Amino acid sequence: LMKIDELDTKADHSDDIIKHLEKAVKADKEDAYSVHLLGVAHYKKKNYAEALSHLQKAETIRSKFSTCNLYYIGLTLHATGKKEEAIKGFIEAYKAHAHNEHEIKARALAKGMLLKLKVDPKEYAIEEY
Repeated sequence: LMKIDELDTKADHSDDIIKHLEKAVKADKEDAYSVHLLGVAHYKKKNYAEALSHLQKAETIRSKFSTCNLYYIGLTLHATGKKEEAIKGFIEAYKAHAHNEHEIKARALAKGMLLKLKVDPKEYAIEEY
């Protein structure tokens, strides 16, 4: 029985997840969150061109709706070697208003990437009102 549980935890359900998300996106083409999640699923499968397409589409549906989406755009660009564009994505994610704990985490991770890429903090400093 333990081996069955172990197999199940190692099972890759990502193709099923992508299929379901594609159905959701097809059902409601204006749902930026479904498009975002489809982009994230493709990113995790290292389908970077597909991921970037969906993540950017989510931004066109609803601009800056999610700090997480901006962060994943940065990650995808970084993974494809587009460092300068990735930095812009990370800066946008860091400067975006976080609405929940996931977005707070995305902001922190974006800042971590900016530090890792040795971006001058002056470039992403948040101005106070």
